[in-house]
Amino acid sequence: TTLARIGEIAALVAHQVRNPIAGAGAALQILAGRATLTADDRRVIVTIQERLDGLNRQVTDLLQFTRDRTPRMAPVPLRAVLADALRLDDDRDNKGPTRHLEGSDLVVLADRGLLLEAFTHLIDNAVRAAGDDGAVRVALRVTDGQADVRICDSGPGIPQDLVGRVFEPLFTTRGGSGLGLPIARLLAELHAGDVEVSATSD
Repeated sequence: TTLARIGEIAALVAHQVRNPIAGAGAALQILAGRATLTADDRRVIVTIQERLDGLNRQVTDLLQFTRDRTPRMAPVPLRAVLADALRLDDDRDNKGPTRHLEGSDLVVLADRGLLLEAFTHLIDNAVRAAGDDGAVRVALRVTDGQADVRICDSGPGIPQDLVGRVFEPLFTTRGGSGLGLPIARLLAELHAGDVEVSATSD
C-alpha cells in the first residue's frame, strides 16, 4: 500500500537522521562537561540539545504515523491507561499546567499499548496548549453505551477556521511535528472509535 511504502521510506530516513543526532548529542555532553565553559556557552549547548531532542521526537512521530498497526485486543481498564498517560507526560515535563483525572473506571476491549500512545499524544497536545499556568482535565464517562474520554485544557482554544485542519498530517501551529493528533485519530479508528476537536469545551 501507499502508506506501507511511505513507512519504508520513513524508516530509512529515520535511520539516516538518528545516527547524526545521537553523535551530536554525545559530542554536546562531552562539551558540557568542560569546566572552562562560560554561562553563555552552556546556554547555547542547552538550546542545541533541546533542538536535537525536538528533531528526534519528530522522527519518532513520523515512524509512528506510518507504522502498520494490528491491535491486540484484550480487556483494558481505561482509567489506569489514562493515569499512565498523564504520568508519562508529567515525568517528561514536571512543570507546566495542573493535571486532573476524573470519572469511574471502565473496562474496554482494546490494545493497551496503542491506547496509551494515543492518549499520550492527546494529553501532550493539551498540556502544550494550556501553558505553564493552565490546567488540563481528563474526564472518563460512558455515553450511549460507549467510552467517552474528554481532554480539556485552559488554553486559548483553536481558531474556528483551523479546527478542520488539525488532523492534517504535518499541520502545526506550535512548531511540533504536526503528527500527534493524526496518530491519535488513526489509533482510535483502529478501535472503531474517533477523535474530535472542539474550539471550546462544554
